[in-house]
Amino acid sequence: MKRQFYFFIRIYLFFLIIGTVSCITCGGNSPNYYNVESFSSSLLKKVYIDDTFLFEDLEDDEVNYNEYGVLISPLNEYYSTANKSFLVNSMYACDEVPPTTTDKYLDVNVFTNNAFDEDHLEGSDVSDFFKILNFDNNLLTIDDFMQLSPLIEGSLILVLDEKPSASGDFSFTIHITLDGKILNEFELITNSVKINID
Repeated sequence: MKRQFYFFIRIYLFFLIIGTVSCITCGGNSPNYYNVESFSSSLLKKVYIDDTFLFEDLEDDEVNYNEYGVLISPLNEYYSTANKSFLVNSMYACDEVPPTTTDKYLDVNVFTNNAFDEDHLEGSDVSDFFKILNFDNNLLTIDDFMQLSPLIEGSLILVLDEKPSASGDFSFTIHITLDGKILNEFELITNSVKINID
């Protein structure tokens, strides 16, 4: 009986040492969840390749209205939960699992900082003039996107879907409402750029 007891103790110590080494080798606990702390934005230009399109950073000081996009990227704070069972969790320390969040979008509103047309003067809500290119590369209205109760799992692209009444310099204020543990509201102001209607 003593031999069996010592055998199990040796096996347990063996796995304990191997688990500790694997945890050290792989860098210990990697983050397993995150919360959104803020957002950043940058301007994009739609580029067509064959029958499809993609967005690149806007490097010019002007863009056609149907090529205008705004990248909205969450800036996250990452966390790790403590191991509940040192032996079991350290044995799986190298199994990387992408971090998750419970933070979700509630609404995105876009306001023009310049007169967009005669009905939408400076400060007007022009959210209906934009669509969202979501995580699956589908273009949705902002309302349709919000109906999905989307988790904040990556960047969004706002795509201008209507042209202003005249070419000119435009910037937009983007107000984001979210259900987050750290953040509930955030506002971004895009850089000004000339938007051409032709």
